[in-house]
Amino acid sequence: MGEIHKKIILEGTECTVEVNALIDTGASDTIISKDIADKIGYEYIEPKDFTVAKKGEILTGAIIELKSMNIVGCIRPKPRVSYAKGLSEEMVLGTNTLQEMGIIIDMERDDITIKECKLKGKIPILTAIKKEE
Repeated sequence: MGEIHKKIILEGTECTVEVNALIDTGASDTIISKDIADKIGYEYIEPKDFTVAKKGEILTGAIIELKSMNIVGCIRPKPRVSYAKGLSEEMVLGTNTLQEMGIIIDMERDDITIKECKLKGKIPILTAIKKEE
C-alpha cells in the first residue's frame, strides 16, 4: 500500500490534457499546478493560498473553473478547482472532489472507483496544443 496516482483528463478553455493526479485524503481541496492551469486555460474565480503538509509551506494560488474533469470515465462539467504555484504534483485530488463524485478508494489494490456516476457525458479529445485564434 502506497500513494495512489490516477490519470485524469482536464478540459480547459484552450485545450484538453491528461495529468497524473495524486489521490490525497489529507487534502481538502483539489489543486492543479499553475503550469497545467496556464497550459489548458481557465476562468479565474478568486485568489486563494494553501498550506501544504510538507514543511507547512504556503503556496499562492487561485480558485478557477475548468470546462470539465474526467475521472475514470465520469465527467464533472465546470469543476471548480484551484491552482497553486510550486505544487510538486501535476494534480492533487482532494476530499472535496472525492466526496462530490462518490469516489471510493481501494487501498488493497491502490486504485479508485466511482460508486455511481451521474455525470457521464462526451469524453473530450486530448488536445495538448492551444487553439489557434
